[in-house]
Amino acid sequence: MDLPPINRYPDALVVGPATDGVTLVLQANKSRRAAAVAAVKTLETSNTKILGSVLNERKYPIPDAIYDRF
Repeated sequence: MDLPPINRYPDALVVGPATDGVTLVLQANKSRRAAAVAAVKTLETSNTKILGSVLNERKYPIPDAIYDRF
């Protein structure tokens, strides 16, 4: 299930404890450390297991030097 941000909406607090665990999704260059730490503490308080995290929308630019080789 894809749920809205935990720091703004209580949906994850209701659904989380009924699941095997959750994955925390963070947006590159937008999600702040303080917000992520607060989300983790909130999930721990509600007895929700955190299975892992994902960094979403990370850009990996390919340097021009690699294209010049071919």
